[in-house]
Amino acid sequence: MASLQYPLTDSNGNITTISDPTRMIQYAQEYYQMLYSIELVEPTDIINYLDRITFDRTLDRTDAKSLELDIDLDVLTDQTNRVSKSNSPGVDGLGYPFLAVLFRIPCLKQLVLDLYNDA
Repeated sequence: MASLQYPLTDSNGNITTISDPTRMIQYAQEYYQMLYSIELVEPTDIINYLDRITFDRTLDRTDAKSLELDIDLDVLTDQTNRVSKSNSPGVDGLGYPFLAVLFRIPCLKQLVLDLYNDA
């Protein structure tokens, strides 16, 4: 990395760009410290925020039932092959490229499908 732009402007509104490695580390540390610092929120503010959320759209009975059906092996295989190979792993830790490999092993297809349907 040749230089780093400090994320905040100075008192004159100027953007600071630095190339000194020590200061770059310091600025990066300050930025991420600020980014991930805990900001206390009053419980009443959270309640007020959540109370303003509305759900205008609902599923009809047919669509709701379709979500409860088992996943079909052809659909799962097709979706696995369609998605970007650079996606991050899901909550199971398995990325789609790995899942596609599992589907190429005939004795594992049913096991993987059962895992999806039991989840």
